[in-house]
Amino acid sequence: MAFDKKTRTKALKLLAKGKTDKEVSAKLNISIYTLRNWKKLLFTTGSIEKKKSNKRSGKPYKYTPEKIKELLEKNQNI
Repeated sequence: MAFDKKTRTKALKLLAKGKTDKEVSAKLNISIYTLRNWKKLLFTTGSIEKKKSNKRSGKPYKYTPEKIKELLEKNQNI
């Protein structure tokens, strides 16, 4: 199932407010794995739009609510 931009934005905003993956997943009826993919997309590309990411090796990202909020604010067009 494909989710629209509005749903992705809503999910990430809930995470930015400190909700857990499990809480957001249950509230919006989204797979935890899909939610984690959206976070990864936001962190690797700086956007929630699907586009090619520049994968890199090394230390994994820390998906803190503060960092998610910062990236969402950076992309005001969301």
